[in-house]
Amino acid sequence: MQNVMIVGAGKGGTAILKILKESEVLKVSVVIDRNLNAPGILLARTEGINTGTDWQPYLTDQIDIIIEVTGNEVVFQELRNAKNKQTVLIPGSVAFLVAKIMEEKEDLIEKHKNESYQQELIFNATNDGMVVIDKNGKVILFNTRAQEIIGVTKEQAIGKYVVEVIPTSRLPFILESRRIEANQEMVETAKLGDSIGDENAAALIAKIKEEIAKKKPKNDQELQNIIEQAAKELNVKLTDEEMQRLIDFFNKLKDLNIDWNQVSDQLNKAKDRISNFLQSEEGQGFLDKLKQFFTWLIDTIKSIFS
Repeated sequence: MQNVMIVGAGKGGTAILKILKESEVLKVSVVIDRNLNAPGILLARTEGINTGTDWQPYLTDQIDIIIEVTGNEVVFQELRNAKNKQTVLIPGSVAFLVAKIMEEKEDLIEKHKNESYQQELIFNATNDGMVVIDKNGKVILFNTRAQEIIGVTKEQAIGKYVVEVIPTSRLPFILESRRIEANQEMVETAKLGDSIGDENAAALIAKIKEEIAKKKPKNDQELQNIIEQAAKELNVKLTDEEMQRLIDFFNKLKDLNIDWNQVSDQLNKAKDRISNFLQSEEGQGFLDKLKQFFTWLIDTIKSIFS
């Protein structure tokens, strides 16, 4: 870390001090001004930085950079004559220009953060699942509703090829053909979620895909049997319209050349990850804490009515 001396603690010197005190590579060692009530002097004292009215006692070999902000040519010349060859002397005009650029950079970063935050709020406020991919087919945006529908977290989805997250996704095809289509799985799951609940809808779609991968139905009747069995196991009741919609939906998927073995492998891997977590020390700790919470909750309720 390089040591800095600021000579001149008026408006310009104060602005530079505010910026440099946040630096991880530069350390302001001393601030000099003839007026001990100058704003830069007062700020330096609150930051625990040395202050003085004369720069000469502080100009040692330990000072790497001098920033002269007095605007006085005589002071600048005196500093240039007194410093050693290794010490860098920066005129106030240059220092202030750099300071302004750095301030503008920070303003731009803050503006970008605010815009990103606003975009994320809008992106997550919609009731539709939204997934955005880049030109290579990798997920770059994944909103909250998409997480609920698909059952995959944003952290798990971002950066992965979209078909690893949604095996039935047509987004890569849309990317190549430039055609605009809705992702059918997300649409279908969302529609089902309105009548049987989001969790049940996501679980039902996943269960049907898993059974299709295992049994490979050859006709509508076999497909309907799979859907009926999956719904029965999840204690979900489907209307005739919902049943037909699911049959039509999964028939459409046949035209997409989906590797159902890959779908099955992904579902099994997800199950294994959950199982391994629950059996791990971390998972057991989580379950213990969950048990403790419910025990506390029950005891609290009892105490209220006792």
